[in-house]
Amino acid sequence: MALAATEPRHRLIRDRITWLVYLQIGIYGWVLYSMGPAIQLLREETGVSKTVSGLHGTAMAAGALLTGAMGARVVQRIGRQTSIWMGIAGACFGVVLITVSTALPVTLFGCLLYTSPSPRD
Repeated sequence: MALAATEPRHRLIRDRITWLVYLQIGIYGWVLYSMGPAIQLLREETGVSKTVSGLHGTAMAAGALLTGAMGARVVQRIGRQTSIWMGIAGACFGVVLITVSTALPVTLFGCLLYTSPSPRD
């Protein structure tokens, strides 16, 4: 079905916040899908079992559930832009914890932190 000549065309406008969200989603996807190989290397480095190393995925899922439960309220309270920057900072800090530590509780907290402070509304 062809568009009638009288229908207005809508142009997508991308502002700074839109590009910031694109960047955040790109970083999130890259780190999310790079966690599988990274967890294998972390498991070999720390000498834990596959079961224990699998807790990292569980920690990420728990962080995502926490975000789902609190995200909308956080955005309403502090605003969309602040919550986006908070999410980026939290994700970066979580990745740093996973990268620099070999202690299991710290790496698990890093995985939880990686996904939990990122309200994506």
